[in-house]
Order: sequence, then structure tokens, then C-alpha cells
Amino acid sequence: MTSSDDFLELCAGQYRAQISRFGGGLWSLSFAGEPLVVTPPVPPEGLSRVSPIPFAAGCLLAPWPNRVDGGQFTFQDETYQLEINEPERHNAIHGFVRELPWELNPETSDNPAAVRLTLEMEPQPGWPWRLKYVMNWSVDAARGLRGELRVSNLSTTPCPFGFGWHPYLSAGAASPDECTLSISVGNNLVLDSTRNLPTGLEQPADTVLGPVRPVALHGLWLDHAFRAQPDAGGRVRATLCRADGSGAELSAGPWCRWLQIYTADPARQQAFPGVPDGRALAVEPMTCPPNALCRHQDVLVLEPGKPETLAFGIRAITG
Repeated sequence: MTSSDDFLELCAGQYRAQISRFGGGLWSLSFAGEPLVVTPPVPPEGLSRVSPIPFAAGCLLAPWPNRVDGGQFTFQDETYQLEINEPERHNAIHGFVRELPWELNPETSDNPAAVRLTLEMEPQPGWPWRLKYVMNWSVDAARGLRGELRVSNLSTTPCPFGFGWHPYLSAGAASPDECTLSISVGNNLVLDSTRNLPTGLEQPADTVLGPVRPVALHGLWLDHAFRAQPDAGGRVRATLCRADGSGAELSAGPWCRWLQIYTADPARQQAFPGVPDGRALAVEPMTCPPNALCRHQDVLVLEPGKPETLAFGIRAITG
């Protein structure tokens, strides 16, 4: 591992990864010199002075992913009010850890292919629980990038918890309009068009994605939540490929019950910075759907002294 003020760099075989000290997430990943994820340009002032990271690129989302309606939720008969950090939609979004500095574990500092970061999160506005996060990142010449998050409740009472990861996949820097997406998902959880919160309705995935698999992404705009469908081995997978069959595959363990799929798109005043056409595709594995804390849907409960471990990764697909 090599390090700078902003990044911890890992390498194995033809894989190269950069991990952000700020937020603990993935900043860049490449195979044989070609990108497997899209990242915005590093600002002159460095990542540690940018909050939040643009488009949540590569960020870890905890202790909840996605949105909380009005920032308010109840747990065990108590009501809590989170800060509104998506004011245009009056939501609390994507948790706290993406905006906090993580500590490097010195035991991994001599390993060129792995790093361990830790964060002891003190109570936050509207969140009275103390949580400890241990994030292990590694790259392997054959298997690509692996992330493993271990979270422990340091408080004396149970804690609600949700997690998500927010990478933008890249098939060798090709625009999504030149790519297809292979993904196995169940129903689409219908979101309202103004605040991106669930309406309570579900519809078949084909209503959004069409009946053909893999999905041609040319001109397609997405900001939709789907029930994840694991394969026979219990893994949830999503593969972005260009015409020659090469690309990137994201995978997550059985903890992943939901996928949010989002396209940054200049036609909707949401151009991804530094990308020629402004288009980029995020595939976000999540433990729970949007507004889960309010709707009490698939929210994990962390008991004191009983940690939870969640694993995920990205590998190259060679044509």
C-alpha cells in the first residue's frame, strides 16, 4: 500500500485501487489501465475539504442508505429527528460516515494489496448510538476488489442500522449509452417523482427496464429501487459491459436485499463531473429500501456486542 493525503493505493496483478481516507470509500479502480468505476476529478483543495464527495461516488452509506422522509423516524417507541441534508427534497440522505475521516490501521500499512480503516462514530444529531466501523479493502490479481465492512454497536441499547455502497460502474470508460446492464432484480419499488420516496406501490421490473436482458442503456434514465434477486450461490450481481463483452461486475452478499440504480444525466441537470457526455451509472447494493427507517422495512437491528459483517466487490469482465 502507498499513501497520500487523500488516498491509499492498493495493487495486485493488473488491478489498481485508490481508497479515500475521507469517508473510507472507493475512489478509483482499474484493471489493465482501464477504469472499472467512474470518479469525479479531485478538487485542488483535496478530498478532506470537500463534503460531501460529489455524487456520493464510491461512498459507504451508513448508518442508513438513501433517504429518510423529513429526517424523522421512530425506533422502539422513540422518535428521532435527523438533520436535513437534502433540503431541495426535505430529506435526510446517505448517513454520516461518508463525511467523516477514517483512521488507518497501521497493521496493514505494509501490505501492498490490502488496507484496514476504522471509525468510531460518536452520537450524531438525531442519532444517539455509538457505532464502530472496521472497513477492510483488498485487491486480488484473480478476483479483483473486495470490501468487507464490520459494524459494532458500542451503545448499551439496540440500534437500527442500514448500509449501502455507491459505486459508478465503468466499462473501460465507455459511456453508458454504449453499454448493456445485466442484472437480476425483482419488483421495482415505485418512487414519487418529486422527493424520491416510496409511494407504497410495486411494479414488475420490466415496466422500468423493458423485457430484454441485458438492458440496453442508450438514452435510458434511471433512479429506481429494485428488490435484489441473488444467484444460486447467494450473490447479488450486476454487470456493465460494452459491445466487445468487456466491463465490470459488481457483487454483494446475501445482506443485499435492494439495489438502487441511478444514471447521472445532463438532460436532468445532473451531469457527472469530468465525464465527456456527463452520463454515469451507479449500481447501489443496499440492506434496505429508500425511507426504510420511516417504513420499518428491512432495517437491521444491531444488538450491543453482536457485530454485523457485509462483503461486496467489483471485478473486471474481459471480452
